[in-house]
Amino acid sequence: MDSTQVLVRAAADVLEAPAAGIARTRLAAALRDATGTDIVSRVSFTCRSVSFFVDGAPPAPPPHLLPTPADLALHPLTRFQARVGSATPALMVDAMRAGLGLLPSTMGVIERLGLSVHQLSVPLDPISASSPYTGWVLVSDHPITQRAVETMAVFQPLLRALDRHVAALATVGETEEVCPLTPRERVVLQLLADGLTAQAIATRLAVSKRTVHKHLEHLYRKLGAADRLTAVLRAQGRGWLPGPIPSGQSGSSDAHSAT
Repeated sequence: MDSTQVLVRAAADVLEAPAAGIARTRLAAALRDATGTDIVSRVSFTCRSVSFFVDGAPPAPPPHLLPTPADLALHPLTRFQARVGSATPALMVDAMRAGLGLLPSTMGVIERLGLSVHQLSVPLDPISASSPYTGWVLVSDHPITQRAVETMAVFQPLLRALDRHVAALATVGETEEVCPLTPRERVVLQLLADGLTAQAIATRLAVSKRTVHKHLEHLYRKLGAADRLTAVLRAQGRGWLPGPIPSGQSGSSDAHSAT
């Protein structure tokens, strides 16, 4: 199975995963398999906080060993992608060729974590002042091939959409009774309850508005509802949806009024 087939199959597996943790692990495994890397990490940091998900060997380090926002800001790949102003996947060697060498402090962090310098950064969005980095970093014991970089460049838009799906799935939580909704429908239901229109949901999940309407049709049918408010009420009553109904919602919307 070539890398494209691996990633296409992974997309289906991620969308069918019943929980965010399972979905994220499946996605990470597919990224490893498609690129021949050893460690995959989902990294997000601002000037005040860092969020990590690590899959692969060595084991994820304890929190006190994780790099700080300042450490990550000094990483050659962070500086390189901030300089070029794009979210194009890049290798550590690309940054070093551009004159952004490894600082002693950065090398210390890499050694402390038991990593190699063979790293590929796949940002989900261009780096900005408010969001210095959110993306996936792949690490290998051996040089990462140019083909792996090209594979990730092609897969990047779908990776962005899958990442958003996983993040949305994490907000849905566990259900109190058996839920007939697919993971994707649960995500759409949560966003609907949050007050998003069909267009906003489409933008959030990087899908077409038509696809969102198909999900809404399935949701309303399974819930026996004809409008947004009834769907949310019934989902909450069955434990399929946490939290209160957003203020400002009315029961006058029809099946396609979330526009």
